[in-house]
Amino acid sequence: MSGTIVRDALAPQLLAGATLTGTSTTQGTVVELNYPGRFGVYVLVGTVTGTDTPTLEVELEASNSSTFASGVVSLGRFDRITTTAAVHQMSFYTNKRYVRTQVTPTGTTPVFTGTTATVVPEWDRFSATSHA
Repeated sequence: MSGTIVRDALAPQLLAGATLTGTSTTQGTVVELNYPGRFGVYVLVGTVTGTDTPTLEVELEASNSSTFASGVVSLGRFDRITTTAAVHQMSFYTNKRYVRTQVTPTGTTPVFTGTTATVVPEWDRFSATSHA
């Protein structure tokens, strides 16, 4: 089937068009969920530049505290992202109230431009060609 998958334009953004550079870890925006429940998250990367195989490591975390001061758990980690124009997706179940991403670029002078991470409801249809 050709075409573009329809997405909710108002879906909560954990990363909204972020430009990630260097090799330090960046925390995404904290999003409150209608918990407990099943959700999905997908990550899109606009362009990737750099040398020595630039990769992006993305971990999804949850907590009952909006400040993530305590009770932080890992909901999962994406495969290392090295390409542009690919959808990377993951489904998860959580009893926690808040989620966020932790993203870490690796490589020599990595730059990931236009990176988004979006929370979607469990019934959102992921495409067969994307992966976590």
